[in-house]
Amino acid sequence: MNARSRRVVVLRLTAAFAVSLLAALVAASWWIHEQQETLWKSFDEVEPKTVERIADALYGHLVVGSLVTFVVGVVLAYALASVAIAPVERMRRRELRMLAEAGHELRTPLTTIALEAELALEQQPSAEVAEALRSIVNEARALAHVADEVLELGRGEQA
Repeated sequence: MNARSRRVVVLRLTAAFAVSLLAALVAASWWIHEQQETLWKSFDEVEPKTVERIADALYGHLVVGSLVTFVVGVVLAYALASVAIAPVERMRRRELRMLAEAGHELRTPLTTIALEAELALEQQPSAEVAEALRSIVNEARALAHVADEVLELGRGEQA
């Protein structure tokens, strides 16, 4: 997984968490707003200006607390998503390294097989043997091409 893909995955996970957290904060704010009438009744004996100051302070604390919770939640989500992606990145790097090694390991024997068959063809074998040798050369080249593609895939993904 390249750095850009990693950032995209981490940002998507972070965004999903942020939306969930924001929904929870909106729901909590709505619930507090709905409970406002009950809250006002409990302040019947207190002066209205005092109640207004308390309400303003509570709303201010709610807004600040919600923002702080949201920011801390997003930062933690980003950090946790980054940690969660690390094992996937390690596995992907191992996979790409294995692809590159497999490509190298296949290329040499396939080239050798094709060259040996071509050398045998130069010895003027019978028509039946020559056809079999040409088939060996063609199949070895086709497999070498597949090995080259595997090697390129490993190289291209690592870039």
